[in-house]
Amino acid sequence: MAQKRKRQKTADGSGKQNKKQKQHQNQAITDRNKTQSKLLSLPPGLRNAIYEYTLVRKKPINVIPRLKQPALLRACRQTRKESLKLWCYSNKFALRTHNCDTSLLIKFESHLKATGVDDAEILMALYGKDWSKLMVWCKAIWEQGTRGMNDAERSEDYDAEEAVIRAAHRIAMKADFEDDWARCEEELAELRFVVSRFDGAWLR
Repeated sequence: MAQKRKRQKTADGSGKQNKKQKQHQNQAITDRNKTQSKLLSLPPGLRNAIYEYTLVRKKPINVIPRLKQPALLRACRQTRKESLKLWCYSNKFALRTHNCDTSLLIKFESHLKATGVDDAEILMALYGKDWSKLMVWCKAIWEQGTRGMNDAERSEDYDAEEAVIRAAHRIAMKADFEDDWARCEEELAELRFVVSRFDGAWLR
């Protein structure tokens, strides 16, 4: 059996050279786009009108695990820089939360924050009850400022389930518990005890 060749570490700075070469290539593409791209040769006001027509939707955009940004945002650096926040702030994003599982919400918010967007409009729909996952959601609100139901308007089909989740989120957001998660957990446990008397599903 032929032996696999071990990758040898080079001390000649080739990694830095490759990085600089890539930067030069990207800059060359940017410079070429400025002179050859028909879109980028248009006046800024006209470009903004095209961005709005292309990117802004009348209906909410469904947030899914593999949500891809529009092709226009991935075309080149300048179009992305000029249109990214328009896409984020002018659209509404719809996200379904099953059994209070916020993994998709946290991932989507992290993605938005990485692009410099903190307050995009996210419409959340709730399905199912899971107290342990609701506690994970509350901990994320307490620790990281993750979006909660208390940040959003009441849904059209507002019910007791949503009321419980909103109450839990209000507790997680209390300034009194800013540095004391244990006290926050105690009050959340009291809430669970009360609501479980009317709906035993929250005890599971």
